[in-house]
Amino acid sequence: MKISVIVPVYNEARTIELLLEKVRRVPVSKEIIVVDGNSEDGTRELLEKHQEFSDTRVIFQKTRRGRGNALKVGLKAATAF
Repeated sequence: MKISVIVPVYNEARTIELLLEKVRRVPVSKEIIVVDGNSEDGTRELLEKHQEFSDTRVIFQKTRRGRGNALKVGLKAATAF
């Protein structure tokens, strides 16, 4: 069984790497989908590095649409339930 973990982010440069590290440590089969809502604090640059992980997909939105929209986008991209 594989699960999808959807992480909506906006200006989370201080915490995003720690959060993703902790999610990766959880011993279950998973895919991590990060939806960035057009961050302006360096979050985008940090997330670009995380695209190299095979279990992580990062979606960059061009405009801020809110957490609810980010969750909808993440659900559409999810392949595991």
